[in-house]
Amino acid sequence: MTTHPEESPTYIAYTDSGYHISRNGGAYAYILLKGGEVIRKEASLFLHESNNRGELHAIIAAMENLPEGADVEIRTDSQYAVNTLTGEWLQRRNTDLFARWHELVRGRKLKVKVVWIRAHSGDAYNQMCDDLCCETAAVLLEQ
Repeated sequence: MTTHPEESPTYIAYTDSGYHISRNGGAYAYILLKGGEVIRKEASLFLHESNNRGELHAIIAAMENLPEGADVEIRTDSQYAVNTLTGEWLQRRNTDLFARWHELVRGRKLKVKVVWIRAHSGDAYNQMCDDLCCETAAVLLEQ
């Protein structure tokens, strides 16, 4: 993983995922900011995958919408995502998603820092991302 200097990143990406065991699926979302302004937000459903996979899908989706050479700080409340992407934990499962992650970082020359933030702790963008996940996942509960 590439890290950037201590200066402010050009982009900040908030990511989140939510999973409903009764529906064996959930939703993931990301919010991309540049200069403190939301420039893109998106959410998608996923089925028959774990919450951890949803978290990784959210991060990958955000990174796919960055320009080549971007300097980004990814903020997630997933300790799994942070610890595996920073190398603290081994990437034993979800190897297809980790391969995509590495491909994006290397191929697009992204400068990435992954930061853990506490869920539901008053961070407005983390809450907005969580709300986006919940709204999208509500479709599963209606079925």
